[in-house]
Amino acid sequence: TTGSGHSFSVAPNILDRQFDVDAPNKVWTTDITCVRTFEGWLCPAAVMDPHSRRIVGWAMNDGMKKQLVLDALAMACRQRKPPAGL
Repeated sequence: TTGSGHSFSVAPNILDRQFDVDAPNKVWTTDITCVRTFEGWLCPAAVMDPHSRRIVGWAMNDGMKKQLVLDALAMACRQRKPPAGL
């Protein structure tokens, strides 16, 4: 997490809002949210490559569970096959 008023550790902001990337698969950004629908909550997670501004992986579930983020990241890795160090 990058901060939300809780006791979990806070990850450093290594990009510092520098989203201009000169090649694909050098940086990925992520987001997760929850949307209330008529059938209940829907939580999408997405992985984006800032170089192309394309969503390279995504997943949806009915709650913010660890597996949701892992599924989105796994899809991105299967599709893009990023180099070590990404």
